[in-house]
Amino acid sequence: MKGFDMINIKKIAALLLCAVMAAALISCGDKPDDGGTAAEISAISLDIKKTAETITSATKFSGEMIELPDDYIALNYAIDDTAEIAVRSSGAATAEQVIVIKTKSGKTDEAKASLDKWLSDQAIIYDDYAPDQAVLLRSATIKTSGGYLIAVVSADTAGAEAAIDAEFESAASAAAQK
Repeated sequence: MKGFDMINIKKIAALLLCAVMAAALISCGDKPDDGGTAAEISAISLDIKKTAETITSATKFSGEMIELPDDYIALNYAIDDTAEIAVRSSGAATAEQVIVIKTKSGKTDEAKASLDKWLSDQAIIYDDYAPDQAVLLRSATIKTSGGYLIAVVSADTAGAEAAIDAEFESAASAAAQK
């Protein structure tokens, strides 16, 4: 009887191991990302600093927005898969900002996950002393296209969305004319 139970336990363990391995193989398969096809990725080109400036001008913020220097960005914005990044941030003590990222890979899924985590971490910091700013960070407008990622932290979500869409549409039109 003991031998029979041991054989059944081994069979069950082997079946569970097979199920886990099958699940692992399935999850490691090719996953679509929101970066688009190779043609779409190379189709648009943005000047990220100019794009950040344009979106800042088209979106309502509570105070003056300033361009952050590259060395400050490098120290404070650890976003994965970033080839270039431009940031305009509030000169006041708010969380408002415009972040424009060109990814290294041309895909945006890894950079978006990293940015989402960064925004969440910042919101936690703001929770204690400026909860209204934490809400803005948690509801940031984020859009991607052709290997670019644009995030806007502002109460003016409609203005931010329209400005981002306009920048991506302008870049797509310029690419189509080439």
